[in-house]
Amino acid sequence: MKGCLVRVAMAMFTACACLLPSSETGASPVPTRYVQGTGGRIVWVATVQNATWCTWWSWPKVASFNASVRCNSGDVERSATFKANTLAKTKKYTLRLTVLGKTKTVQWLKVVELPRPARGTRIVNCGPSSYCEAKFPALDEYGLAALQVAAVEENASCPVPGLCYQLPGHGLDLVTLDMVTGPSGMNHTGMGQESLNLSLILTNGTKACMDSITYNAEVEYALGGLGPEGPPRTAFIALVWFDVPTGFGWTSVNFTYTSGSTYRIYVFPNYGLAEAEDSSGLRTAGTNADREACF
Repeated sequence: MKGCLVRVAMAMFTACACLLPSSETGASPVPTRYVQGTGGRIVWVATVQNATWCTWWSWPKVASFNASVRCNSGDVERSATFKANTLAKTKKYTLRLTVLGKTKTVQWLKVVELPRPARGTRIVNCGPSSYCEAKFPALDEYGLAALQVAAVEENASCPVPGLCYQLPGHGLDLVTLDMVTGPSGMNHTGMGQESLNLSLILTNGTKACMDSITYNAEVEYALGGLGPEGPPRTAFIALVWFDVPTGFGWTSVNFTYTSGSTYRIYVFPNYGLAEAEDSSGLRTAGTNADREACF
């Protein structure tokens, strides 16, 4: 496999890393699960047939995961618990299930643990059937009091065929939001500017381009075309579309909140929401020039 250079000091690591199937070899893509930087637990469920022994293995080693157990036909499962990530970068794990029986089969799972959360991170549990809500300590500069992420729909349809900006081989992901204004409401300008604070992070670590349909005032609930909302305090639905290369999933919905300090809000699929204070000037990731280059 490309990139598998064996050095004496790295022989054990390289041998293990090279075992993982790759799309370069024509193998099926390896499924990936995500864990927050605060640590967490996943349960890997796999289906086996005519089996006698199931051997679970991990690299780097996950405590209490590696084991060989008796098994037969049906579903088998094993949990893996990951400690908090102390690094400022992602950690990647490879899990393997080897099934011995009439034949030998191997299944793989990749686990990506996100970087350590910023100091003072707060977690709000949420899942596919509940809202991920962030209530801000004060109104943002456009009058927003709270944000709820209801869902992310992959491969969504363009609400007005032909008006969405999509490169060949790209699809649309739709983010549905519930937004709550302060007592003075939000004006139209605030709506358009608020969309610049939103981004969809893909599995390769890049940001998806926000599709221009988000700013079409003729599209119902399109965030960039809404406004004014309130006063008084009111809740409203807003939709945001992102142009995504086919084959890429998403890892988080990010919202930059600014009121003296800068906040980033992460919403992970099935894992929850983290609200973290950060004064490192993260708003530079949401400039007009950056967004306009996507259209």
